Amino acid sequence: MEYITSSDFHFKNTAVALGKFEGIHRGHQLLMDEVKKQELHGLQSVVFTFDRPTRLTLTGDTKYKQIYTKEERKTILEKRGINILIEHPFTKEFAALTPERFIREVLVEKVGAKVIVVGTDFHFGYQRRGDHAMLQKLAPKYGYTVEVVEKEQSHGRDISSTYIREELALGNVAKANELL
Repeated sequence: MEYITSSDFHFKNTAVALGKFEGIHRGHQLLMDEVKKQELHGLQSVVFTFDRPTRLTLTGDTKYKQIYTKEERKTILEKRGINILIEHPFTKEFAALTPERFIREVLVEKVGAKVIVVGTDFHFGYQRRGDHAMLQKLAPKYGYTVEVVEKEQSHGRDISSTYIREELALGNVAKANELL
C-alpha cells in the first residue's frame, strides 16, 4: 500500500473513499468494499482522510480520543487491500477550502477521482457546507461518479465512532469490538 502523509501527490484513475476513518467500523468497511469493487474497472482504491482529528485544528480540543492510532489504521487498511492511503495534513488553510474547490483541486486534480464513495452523513469543505448531494450535482462538470453508502446499523442505531467511544467508556469492549 502506498502511504501518503503530505499534500504533494498526484494520481490518476482512482476510486476514493472519503472520511475520518478513525475507527474503521463496520459502516466504514462498506465504503472500503465499494472502492475495492472499482478495481475491477481498472481504478486504484484510495482512502482519503486526515493526519489529525479535524477538531484539533478547528477548536484546539486536545482531549478528543481517536479509536485507532494512525499506525493501526494504516495496518487495517493495508490488510483490507487498499492501494493508497492519503493522510492529508489538516491545516486552517485546508479547512478554509470551499467544497467546490476541494472537489476540483484535491479530488479531481490531485487524487484523480473517477469514483467518489461517501456515507449519507458525509460533509466536507469550509464549514462542512459540502455533502453527497453537492458531490452528485458537480459530478458531470468534473467527470466522476458518486456512490453513496447507507449507514450500517446495530441494535437499531447507526454505527459510528461516537457510538463505539460511548460503549468503550461504559466498559463494553465486546460491544465495541462487534461494531468494529
